[in-house]
Amino acid sequence: MKNFFKVVVLFLSINLYANPTNALYLELGFGVALEDSVQTQTGFEYTYERQYLLDAMLGFQYGLYRVELEQSWQKDDLYSHGRGKSEGDFIQKSQMFNLFYSGYNKSNFLTSIGFGVGMSSIELDDSYTKRIKNDNIFTAQGILSIGYKMGENLVLAPKYTLKYLEKSDDFEAKYNHQILFSIRYLFN
Repeated sequence: MKNFFKVVVLFLSINLYANPTNALYLELGFGVALEDSVQTQTGFEYTYERQYLLDAMLGFQYGLYRVELEQSWQKDDLYSHGRGKSEGDFIQKSQMFNLFYSGYNKSNFLTSIGFGVGMSSIELDDSYTKRIKNDNIFTAQGILSIGYKMGENLVLAPKYTLKYLEKSDDFEAKYNHQILFSIRYLFN
């Protein structure tokens, strides 16, 4: 745990000598979730083929801080469960409220560390068993990003997200690692 805090301090310490802008922004991202399974309460473990993740954020940057509303959508193809082959879709949707500390320096690179809370829904539509859908699953996430300013209004920002979904009616609690490549446009 000490090493994690050292990394965070080093990550944020490169954010000195900044003059960030205050602006409304829109960010769009595309990526993948690195997890490939979900466990139901009845003991079935479904595995799925990683496909894609879409993300849209609307936020406001105030100095070194950002607040945003995020909508994410993940779709994957099911290919097996505990008893054999499976066909269908795994869909996860999340609505999050995120807070960030973003750092700027004299170069065009910037870093961000953030935390978000919100709600998710999981839908598992398996042609061999049944459709399972759970809404209003409490979700929390931690986010690390290193971006590059392409100009006054444009930022390219690859990011890593660790998302936690609480146990729900039909699904066990799960962690979800995500890699996203996004573009942020600041309206200033």
